[in-house]
Amino acid sequence: MIVAGSKGFASEITDVVLEHVRHDDLFFFDNLSTDIPDFKFDRYRIIRSLDEARKHFAESDRRFVLGTGTPRSRAALCELLQELGGVLTSLVSIRAHVGAHWNVIHDGVCIMPLVEIESNNVIGKASLIHVGTFISHDVTIGEYCEISPYVKLLGNTSVGDHTSVGTGAIVLPGIRIGSHVKVGAGAVVTKDVPDHATVVGVPATQVSK
Repeated sequence: MIVAGSKGFASEITDVVLEHVRHDDLFFFDNLSTDIPDFKFDRYRIIRSLDEARKHFAESDRRFVLGTGTPRSRAALCELLQELGGVLTSLVSIRAHVGAHWNVIHDGVCIMPLVEIESNNVIGKASLIHVGTFISHDVTIGEYCEISPYVKLLGNTSVGDHTSVGTGAIVLPGIRIGSHVKVGAGAVVTKDVPDHATVVGVPATQVSK
């Protein structure tokens, strides 16, 4: 399996990947960085070119997971590796709890340790649900979202595509957050948020659009 990315979040996700694959089956991909070694953690080879990635997918494991956090980079890497023949794969930590009733988790979702997901929720393609997040019931999360550590999404909330919710933010019941939104760390969202807005504070207020 390839982890798409080799820095920040790719380091964080490594132990979760190794819950599911052997050490010898783990590779990283980074065709942009020039300041990285040939091996991640002195053990896992970093694939550095598109041709090498294409060959790997053709001759070996076609699966890849997204090892970058921001919505824009997740979408770009996903599209690139799919064009090279890779198969976008979900990753759910064995230390997360996903309720057994009516949860829909689309391709490429990453669910990190200590996440709690109750029932009747939908998580869109390639979204990241980071450590310690709590997702209540009847919550919808769009595609390529970044839900940062220890966020709380309470009942009947929705988060649009390509949206980032900062660490420790709380979204109160029934709130609708649009697409391409940024919610600041620690914000408490008490009102609906339009597309492309940035909100911060307690209660969250809009600072840009």
